[in-house]
Amino acid sequence: MKIKKLEWIEDQDGDFEAVGFFGSFQVVYSEVGGAYTASLNDMNDYEDFESQEFLTAEEGKAYCQSLLEKQVNGAMEFIELEDEGKMTIKKLQDTAFGNALRHGFHHKDQNVGEMLMLIVSELSEALEADRKNRHCVDSDQLLSEPINISVFEDEVKDTFEDELADAVIRIGDLCGYLNINLEKYIKAKMKYNESRPYKHGKEY
Repeated sequence: MKIKKLEWIEDQDGDFEAVGFFGSFQVVYSEVGGAYTASLNDMNDYEDFESQEFLTAEEGKAYCQSLLEKQVNGAMEFIELEDEGKMTIKKLQDTAFGNALRHGFHHKDQNVGEMLMLIVSELSEALEADRKNRHCVDSDQLLSEPINISVFEDEVKDTFEDELADAVIRIGDLCGYLNINLEKYIKAKMKYNESRPYKHGKEY
């Protein structure tokens, strides 16, 4: 997959910043060391990432571009916020977005309204699946490694549960595209909801 080049913006101090898929990159000059430090904004908690120093800004930019390509190709591992092997909301979001990138769904700037409506379309499909009583029977085979394609297509695809999963995956993809840490906002909103009155002061 062809990955677009980072678009750099230079500030009045001669430093550079560019927005990537998972965060922002910076190339900053230090008069003390006489070198440019290239780094990735750590807002997404990437593991094993280290900033590096270069003699020129162009070398720093090239390094950041290589990091972007590693992100897109899934070469960077994400830090899990809970026990090892457990899927977190943040990990789900980054994985959903990374998978969409690798399959060519973000080769151009996205229309956020369109992405939102695609989420709604998955919920509409979930409604139709429920109306037709298309539900999946839970099975240990669903999480087998590697996935059993025939089992999935026969027992899961186009069911109520499958369409709900599609909606959540699309939400994760959208948040990854917009660099929104959805897990943080869900936790904050749930804490806020705990403080609200019965039925949130509404009839229903």
